Amino acid sequence: MMFANPRFVHKAFHRTWNSASVKRLSIQNHPVKFVPITESRAESLKTQLASIIGEKHVSRAEIIRSQHGQDEGPDHGLIPDLVAFPGDVGEVSEICRLCHKDGVPIVPFGTGTGLESGISAIHGGISVDVTRMNRILDYHPEDFDVVVEPGVTREALNHHLKDDGLWFPVDPGANASICGMCATGASGTNAVRYGTIKENCLNLEVVLADGRILHTGGKDKRPKKSSAGYNLTNLFVGSEGTLGIITKATVRLQAQPEAVAAAVVCFSDIQSAVDTVVMTLQCSMPMARIELLDTLAIKACNAYNNLELKETPTLFLEFHSSEAGLEYQTQTVEEIAKGNGGSDFQFATKTEDRNRLWRARHKMHYSGLNLRPGCRMVTTDVCVPISRLPEIIKITREDVDKSGITAPLLGHVGDGNFHVYLLFDPNDPEEYKTCKELANRMAIRALEMGGTCTGEHGIGTGKKNLLHAQYGDVGIDAMWGIKNFFDPTGIMNPGKVVNIATEHSKLRLKSKIMTRPTCLALALKTQLPVVSSGAKIVPFISKSVPRSQDPIHSIQLEVKPMLSAGIRISGGVSRWGRQLQQQSRSLQKSAAPGTLANLKRLTESDTETLKTSMVSVVGEKNVSLAEAVRSQHGQDEGPDKGMNPDVVVSPGSTEEVSEICKLCFADNIPIIPFGTGTGLEAGISAIYGGVCVDLSRMDKIVDYHPEDFDVIVQPGITRESLNHHIKDDGLWFPVDPGANASICGMCATGASGTNAVRYGTVKENCLNLEVVLPDGRIMYTGGKGKRPRKSSAGYNLTNLFVGSEGTLGLITSATMRLHAQPEAVAAAVVSFPDVQSAVDTVVMILQCSLPMARMELLDTLAIKSCNAYSNLTLKEEPTLFLEFHSSEAGLEYQTSSVAELAHGNGGSDFQWATKTEDRNRLWTARHKLYYAGLGLRPGCRSVTTDVCVPISALPEMIASTREDIDKSGVTGPILGHVGDGNFHVFLLFDPEKPEEYKACKEISHRMAFRALELGGTCTGEHGIGTGKIGLLQSQMGDVGIDTMWAIKNAFDPKGIMNPGKMLPARN
Repeated sequence: MMFANPRFVHKAFHRTWNSASVKRLSIQNHPVKFVPITESRAESLKTQLASIIGEKHVSRAEIIRSQHGQDEGPDHGLIPDLVAFPGDVGEVSEICRLCHKDGVPIVPFGTGTGLESGISAIHGGISVDVTRMNRILDYHPEDFDVVVEPGVTREALNHHLKDDGLWFPVDPGANASICGMCATGASGTNAVRYGTIKENCLNLEVVLADGRILHTGGKDKRPKKSSAGYNLTNLFVGSEGTLGIITKATVRLQAQPEAVAAAVVCFSDIQSAVDTVVMTLQCSMPMARIELLDTLAIKACNAYNNLELKETPTLFLEFHSSEAGLEYQTQTVEEIAKGNGGSDFQFATKTEDRNRLWRARHKMHYSGLNLRPGCRMVTTDVCVPISRLPEIIKITREDVDKSGITAPLLGHVGDGNFHVYLLFDPNDPEEYKTCKELANRMAIRALEMGGTCTGEHGIGTGKKNLLHAQYGDVGIDAMWGIKNFFDPTGIMNPGKVVNIATEHSKLRLKSKIMTRPTCLALALKTQLPVVSSGAKIVPFISKSVPRSQDPIHSIQLEVKPMLSAGIRISGGVSRWGRQLQQQSRSLQKSAAPGTLANLKRLTESDTETLKTSMVSVVGEKNVSLAEAVRSQHGQDEGPDKGMNPDVVVSPGSTEEVSEICKLCFADNIPIIPFGTGTGLEAGISAIYGGVCVDLSRMDKIVDYHPEDFDVIVQPGITRESLNHHIKDDGLWFPVDPGANASICGMCATGASGTNAVRYGTVKENCLNLEVVLPDGRIMYTGGKGKRPRKSSAGYNLTNLFVGSEGTLGLITSATMRLHAQPEAVAAAVVSFPDVQSAVDTVVMILQCSLPMARMELLDTLAIKSCNAYSNLTLKEEPTLFLEFHSSEAGLEYQTSSVAELAHGNGGSDFQWATKTEDRNRLWTARHKLYYAGLGLRPGCRSVTTDVCVPISALPEMIASTREDIDKSGVTGPILGHVGDGNFHVFLLFDPEKPEEYKACKEISHRMAFRALELGGTCTGEHGIGTGKIGLLQSQMGDVGIDTMWAIKNAFDPKGIMNPGKMLPARN
């Protein structure tokens, strides 16, 4: 039969025991109570749904409802009242509107391959099955991305891509749907090389609970990176259907590797296997898969798949490289493994042999069940720092053996994630209980070791209490705040992920919240802080005048579209985000109390009183009212004049930062975080005065784990000082925005830089943050002391704070991922007759799966300025600056391959740099391009701006920008991180000529609008600050901006955190 499934064998047992306990738990803890759906109400809903999607696409048949309430996990699911099969996003939106209006629960359904009862209809309602929506909507092989509907599966997508030499590498084992993988934060065997779904998802289309449609990166936007506003994409990745229904995903694709080999190697114990993995990673070996199976898992594999592997702890390995690189990698890993007692190597280079090996690995679930025919399985996972893996596996193995339960273990050992398959007799409730207790103890152990309660399975219903143990009250409060904005009536997959309301969250749900300012432009003009210095602004060059007399200030207000509106909250109270289903007409009302207008404007007397309070917290020498100090802390590296804070405070610890926030929160005093002041978009300007919190005194490395490739730093640690500290251990932190920025400042601004094409941005390299919230509470975005390489536990708070520009809280420590220094490095420059030829070369390099470290494009004027400033003699044509990181053997192959590709596109005048001093000279010239540009017009300033577009659009984008600049008469060199489509322009102006400044700003805005029209973002790495507020509105649209404002309100209800930055108001 179509729906026959062995998972229903234990149905009666769970109906009498497990499902009842689940129902009691959720109804007791979830704050929303649903009215049961009676027979007549169900029929009425069916009629209404049929009018939206057609009668044949709605079902009340019990067999279909049963199928849609049960996933692959052991717990018997509770069935929905109806199942709806929409065919497009419009129909999903109408279904959500209906359910939102009538308070009917919605349970999204993809392919049902989850393990934590994520599709169980605990409160009944409607299962929304999106499998009919199975089209590939847009495919851009030249840009390495694809746009898919939620019903497209991983296997179907890869079948579509294979003839173009591309693939989608995220592989959780089951043939899951792409959007289901996004919803659950999927990972899998390839994550050690290609990342999880989080790193590979570029944009999502989401239908919110009230039917509005949100595009998390902006409609039809698909840049490879963005620092425009809060990271809504990664907030929805892993949200398990509790915030909305994902109806479209734009995902990153990868080039198929030139050569592939697999191997198995046996060890006498787990420790030896893990030691081999750590040493392999320390050698900067780009492994594609590293899987560890314990003795019982190998025994199960042998029996089920007719293999003859030695029954000891075993590594399954896969290598992706060139032919030359493959030989070097396999030889090196074999040598490392033998040094740790590895034996019985079996290599598989033929496709059929590799497939047989990995099929056996992927069938581990069924192999495990085969150990005890007729049994069921509690499958659970955790993730710990790699060095703790032997210990937790050893203790777990002892715990399992002592219990008498049969349970093979396996792990994605390259990132510290491992799984246990706990077998139980479905007719024996005591065995089931024992398995659950074992799983719970294993998760608690992982948390004690600095890990997470789930690396990739998610929370569902099975790990909600563990989520609270991981995050604590403050983290759960934060998740509750987010949940209650997106889903104020609680209809989206209720009872999943977060369902324990703490006392603090219960109080906050009843409190007033800040709404969007009625008119930010008016606020900027009339609500400036009163300061004792006579309202003088930060000096601009040598000029210091009152802002009202500054001609450039009036131009700034003219050029920047400061839109305004507010979200009206019914009665000013109730849940976060209630009534946001009202359309823009109802949004355009006056703001309720609690807006920026309530920020305290300090008089001279207030300032002295505040200073006294601050001195009591941080000591007298760490508080300053001096104008010179305040001026320094109001001005960044950008061209726009900053505004001075009233007080500058330099705390020395997280506790002192907390006390400062409590003082400011009590009196509605603005807080402006300060790192090193190297931003470009006036992000540190004290528009409303207040307290500048300078974190540079907090400059310690808190904890360092070279064996786990991570470090915990305070906010005052800079990139250069960190790399100096770790260089002797063969490690480095590769994110390099150019300036010697602080690590936490880089997190706050979402920094990127020249190495992003190989090592990712700060977003991909940040594991956890300690954040002081506006009211002084301390939150750990991944849980206190937690540093797993990956996690699917709850909402992604870490990536929400990365790039938030100090508008949600103060980052007081960061846990960062480190990388092994490459064995061999070479750099090169190559000239081209035009930009198109250079970009074609880059696309071909990426298509060949060559792991480039840096790919920078400088146009003719940029090269001219470099030559003059850095005493170089480069040919003055569009030029690529390249860097290669590899082994010696791999380096030779990469450089020769790239040279061949470049020559084929007209590249010439190669200059190679293999010596450290030669490479440093080359990259120093690149990093000094800002000053080189200024050298083209001595005495001038620069409007420095950036955008990011799909790579194929880069030639058109640069050509039109170059034409626009030349037509205007402005001098403006261009450079780009061409490997990800991000490029910058330095627009020079005479500070004594306001019309030049205005022309530069207009060029910058036109450039950003062109990027948006080409599917890009208004900023790839500079952030929004005050300079791109209107552009963020254009990119994200009303729903996106409303969403960001509500997130801001959730964390900062009084609006004191860096006010006036990032978020636009609306007309």
